[in-house]
Amino acid sequence: MVSTCRQSDLTKSDQMERNRRSDGKGIDKRNGKRKRAVSAASKDGNVSLKNEIRLFQHQRHSLCFGASRVAAMSGFNPYVYLPELLAELVYQGSLGRALRELDASALGLVLVSKEDQMEQIAKKAGPEVLSAWEDASSFKKRKKPPPKSVGLAEKIKSNAVAGARRAAALTEAERASISEGIRSAVDTSFGTVHEKEAIDLYEKMVGCKVRERNEETRVWDFAESNGNTVAPVGEARSWRPKDDVVGTTIDLSTPKKGGGTENSSDGDNKCNSIKEAHVENETERRATPFFSILGSIDGIRDDLDLSSTTKEGLLESDCVDNDGKDEWLLRPIVVECKHRMRKIIDPPPIYDQIQASVYCLMYGAYAADLIQILRTESSKKVKEDAGPRGKVPTPVVRRGTAPVETKISVTRINLNDPITEHRENFYSCILPRLWSFSDAAYAIRSNDEKRYRLLHALSEEDKESQILAWSILFSECKHLQHCDTAFGRETSGSTSRTRT
Repeated sequence: MVSTCRQSDLTKSDQMERNRRSDGKGIDKRNGKRKRAVSAASKDGNVSLKNEIRLFQHQRHSLCFGASRVAAMSGFNPYVYLPELLAELVYQGSLGRALRELDASALGLVLVSKEDQMEQIAKKAGPEVLSAWEDASSFKKRKKPPPKSVGLAEKIKSNAVAGARRAAALTEAERASISEGIRSAVDTSFGTVHEKEAIDLYEKMVGCKVRERNEETRVWDFAESNGNTVAPVGEARSWRPKDDVVGTTIDLSTPKKGGGTENSSDGDNKCNSIKEAHVENETERRATPFFSILGSIDGIRDDLDLSSTTKEGLLESDCVDNDGKDEWLLRPIVVECKHRMRKIIDPPPIYDQIQASVYCLMYGAYAADLIQILRTESSKKVKEDAGPRGKVPTPVVRRGTAPVETKISVTRINLNDPITEHRENFYSCILPRLWSFSDAAYAIRSNDEKRYRLLHALSEEDKESQILAWSILFSECKHLQHCDTAFGRETSGSTSRTRT
């Protein structure tokens, strides 16, 4: 979600430039006919776009979000700013962006990207904070290598926070915003760049090859069912990025054999017409899903196991074949890696477990290995020998002047665990809550007043505006009032919105 600023925040030169662009006078006489023709064509195009936007406002299909968002939307991640996530869904896709521009103009707001906003605050804070932001931004864009250890990453973040506190020109909201922006960029880039090393270490630990490392993205469609939940429309299928289609950020047309896509007239124009989300024909249900979940796993490996899975998805231990002999089966295991910046958490947070279980359901696996990695500076000497076979010591790799110690923890997340019951809870608890959150996005999108209130609340970072943004969310998703969300942290002035 982009940030906004008020119209009055524009400089006079900016306002003059906008007035010049919108001024219809001063047409060159020699090219007058051609320019008038272009103007007429643009007018027709604007009318067509407005009609498409009106249809988009009232459609109840084709929302899309990642598997990493499922826990937050269900009320199980206390570190995500849900009002902003709600607005992302309201204004999703090319038509959503066009609608957001119209709403911002009506409210006298100017849309500014989050990155541009952070850069403006950093410049306002002074050279120290600006340097930290530029480094963090370069890490995220992979223009510079990120820190080698958690200690170095924490040093960059702490220096940025200290610099922001010393900057008298910044407001408290700006200090919190720039500190969180730098923290998020450093943490994200740190985990991304060290992922391969983590998976390699995991391979040595379990003695198995991890395949399909971020090679495939799958999309899983859901249609409305019984009025207050959704049901999957078939299995998750492979999805390849394509040019943005009207009204949505991804192409959800049915893949053709040979790698192409089969685009029927309904597939190409599904976002230009209003359709019922609950339909009888499965082809139409897939063409207009109530929402879709996207997922891309860090890897998958085969697990040799003595237990099998029944048709009902229940585990059978000590499975034997017809001859009374043990039956060994190779079954896929999802591999999901999380880099920790503070400590390894045992057991892993529930939101990470939910994400891993969603991946299992999308990729046809019965379980996942959730890897937690912590890279810290160590005073130990470099170990040359890997040790006896089957025992992998904690590796210590020298980076510059200080060695880096990598700690690894692996937790098995089983869909049919008798305590967590991830499979059962996904269908009975998670899906109804995803329906509620998606329904809220559709309701706000179709109502001008609700959209204006939400966009206006998100344009400010003061405590009152944050409370207003949360109240809008709670009015649409009442179950979230009783969940462990970021509401208390946001309104109490905490700067942490998302965590790794």
